[in-house]
Amino acid sequence: MDEKNLSLILDITGHGLWDWNIVTNTVTGNDHYFKVLGLEKPQNLEIKVEAYLDLIHPEDKLAMSYALNDQYKNRTKNSDSIHRIVRPNGEIVWIHAIGRAIEWCPK
Repeated sequence: MDEKNLSLILDITGHGLWDWNIVTNTVTGNDHYFKVLGLEKPQNLEIKVEAYLDLIHPEDKLAMSYALNDQYKNRTKNSDSIHRIVRPNGEIVWIHAIGRAIEWCPK
C-alpha cells in the first residue's frame, strides 16, 4: 500500500497517525492527529512529546504516566489507552490511543 492510499484511508476513517521518537522526544503526526488535539499543524508535522502530555486531563495524568513508564520499563510491544485531553480552547475530548513499539533503543 502506498502513502497516497494510506492517507486516503486515514482521512476517510478520521484516524490520527502518530510516531513517537523516544530518542529525540518528538511526536510526528498526520493532519488529523493535530486536528484532534486542537493544535495548529506544525510545518514539519512534529512536536515535543511534552506538548501532548501537557494536554492530558489533570485527572488522567497520573494513570498515563504509570502506563507510559510501565510500557517503557517492561518493553511492552502494544499499548492501548483511553484518556481525556484538554484542547487549547478548553474543550475536553476523549482519546483512544493505540500504539505499538516498533523498535526499542538500547537500555
